Amino acid sequence: MQNCLPPAWILRDITGRDYGIDCYIELVNNKKELTGDLVSIQLKAKKELKWQNVSKNKNHLSLISGIKTSSINYWMNLPVPTFLCVAELSSKKLYFCPIKYHVRRNYRKLLNQKSLSFKIDDRFEMTSEMGLQLFLSFYLLEKTHSNFTYKFTTLLLNSRQFADFISENLGRDCFLGVEPDVELRLLQMYMTCKSVADFLMIKWTITPLSEAYEEDRRTWKDSFYRLHELSLSKLLFQLLQILPKLIEKVREIVLETEKDYWIKKDAVLFYFCEQKEIDGIIKELKDAYKHLTRKIKTPQDLWG
Repeated sequence: MQNCLPPAWILRDITGRDYGIDCYIELVNNKKELTGDLVSIQLKAKKELKWQNVSKNKNHLSLISGIKTSSINYWMNLPVPTFLCVAELSSKKLYFCPIKYHVRRNYRKLLNQKSLSFKIDDRFEMTSEMGLQLFLSFYLLEKTHSNFTYKFTTLLLNSRQFADFISENLGRDCFLGVEPDVELRLLQMYMTCKSVADFLMIKWTITPLSEAYEEDRRTWKDSFYRLHELSLSKLLFQLLQILPKLIEKVREIVLETEKDYWIKKDAVLFYFCEQKEIDGIIKELKDAYKHLTRKIKTPQDLWG
């Protein structure tokens, strides 16, 4: 296994009684510094994996079956991200499966069966550049999952307020300064949307806040206001496009992809996602964006 990991990563074997974890990996950053980022590993070896073609010209899957639910429940309760790693001896390749991610999508089986199967994707191969990036992405996803549940809730609970905020503030007099309470509301919406997009691995194309503030300073040379309505509208115009996509994706995960998990773990959030009012908010945001883009190409066009 060590030969398949980046040389700077530290592999720590677990000796003694078998509690379902074979080793830990300590991740090292680009400066070769230990950061406290820890991954727990359940390691299995197969002489040769049997791959099934899922779809033409796309990825292949191999099934690892017979994993006891008692072991899986133990892994789900670990405070660090946990991966099932499978070494294919014939090819000397190491594949991985993010355990908690997989279980959330198969939660009913966990509740009703004595064992569970895991699907190994041939793209999730540790010695390939893409596989390594996917491993790190899933690590970050699991590391922040508890915080993401809070962000899920924040986005949904504030979806009405966010929609109203965009409607009330987009296209106001461009030279006016933005008051602190409005600026704080913008920052809350911006950071909530960005954290959700990062977790969902949705590309964040919104102008960075540091750039928006710097451009505003150069444009207005105002020592009193940090932001002006033109800068605010530029950001709101971009957020108006991505906000309904984020709300839709969150609802899809809670109501469909991971339905059984969320019913069990957070029924309040699940039933909140079912509310018809959210459908209306999504439609309102999409319609507002379509209406604007028929008339303008950039926020500056709002002022002629």
